[in-house]
Amino acid sequence: MITIDKVDSILKECPPVDSLGASSKLTDRYQFISTRRVVDTFRDLGWEPRQAFYVKTKVTSDPLHKRHCIRFRNPKFELDGQDGFGGVTPEIVVNNSHDGSCSLQLMAGLFRMVCSNGLTIREESYGDTRLRHDNQHLKALGDIYLRGFLKGFAHQVPNQMASIKGWEDLEMSRGARISYYKEAGKLRGFDMHDWRYRQFDRAQRDADVGQDLWTVYNRTQEYLVRGGIQNHYDFDYDKKRNYTTQTPLSNIQRIEDLNKELWSLTCETAASLN
Repeated sequence: MITIDKVDSILKECPPVDSLGASSKLTDRYQFISTRRVVDTFRDLGWEPRQAFYVKTKVTSDPLHKRHCIRFRNPKFELDGQDGFGGVTPEIVVNNSHDGSCSLQLMAGLFRMVCSNGLTIREESYGDTRLRHDNQHLKALGDIYLRGFLKGFAHQVPNQMASIKGWEDLEMSRGARISYYKEAGKLRGFDMHDWRYRQFDRAQRDADVGQDLWTVYNRTQEYLVRGGIQNHYDFDYDKKRNYTTQTPLSNIQRIEDLNKELWSLTCETAASLN
């Protein structure tokens, strides 16, 4: 668990975390949800804040009520001194506001860093949920309901991570890998002879050497997003081969969509291998 000083250092850049009430412009129907209480609850459950920021605008208004975001990670999902599983990291992301601009929003999933400045994309969702500030149960039960809501959400993540750990035990034959690569290749429009899909067996990173499902998934994801596969060739009149090398994806939304589809395919493959 990171220290209190470290937590305070992360959160001090986000004033809305310590807001004690909602904007005075809101009606009595609006139920204030303390972000500090959310942070404390997730910390009790093993989830530590790693990043906090809020929306800054040119319009003069109290920063204590602005929309803000806290990202949490759980130390027990850090392997061999490194974050995550093959470059992806389980996170819980919390959005909240005290000015009525958004509900309390919770997102959990696997996030992959896509560039050196820390930008991440969600590779798989464990589910999103939200708690409206006018929720009648919240109004009636207050912190008791809020804590139960947060605990129920956080408990989804270990179950999902247990499934992923199981993928590391599923060794894939060459035939099974080729079938997987062919289906995955369709996500980038590949239509090749079977033998060309063996390119996916060539690891680009030391962490991607192996034939278990989790490693195959990460290796495939690396190629589909970063490129490098020679996906077909044609013969011209001079009998020369023209190879087309797959280019990297640069659109973040396109990457996220592809990752979701690849994840679904991998879940189906895991079910067939069990």
